[in-house]
Amino acid sequence: MGTEKNNTSSGKNDCKNKGTDLISGFEKQTKDLSYEEIKLAHKIAEAFRARGKDVPITSTLIIEKMTQKGYSINGGRLRKMIRYIRVKNILDWIIADGTSGYVYTKDLQKVQKYLKSLQDREGAIRETRLSFNNIYV
Repeated sequence: MGTEKNNTSSGKNDCKNKGTDLISGFEKQTKDLSYEEIKLAHKIAEAFRARGKDVPITSTLIIEKMTQKGYSINGGRLRKMIRYIRVKNILDWIIADGTSGYVYTKDLQKVQKYLKSLQDREGAIRETRLSFNNIYV
């Protein structure tokens, strides 16, 4: 499974998939990353790599550190950048454990637990959506 990537993409060509992942009702939070946000996502990935494996960091602390460096981001945009890092395979296995924040890990058990959590959330969202279909459609 995953390996560390040395993705040196500048992000310029990554803007081609405009509008493919907007979420209705959350367009502001889920709009495509700007070129500057893509560059920042690469810096965040490098910071995870430099921080080392299995050292958790909260989104609040990431935002504080980025603010101290002159960047202006919020939780929604940070989640979008973390998603970008994951989906573009810039750095494998950044997981969220639900208690201590984001973790860059190579621990297969932690990754499997995270994947199970994603599947459970995906199932819960689907179940909720289908319940509305039964009532309102």
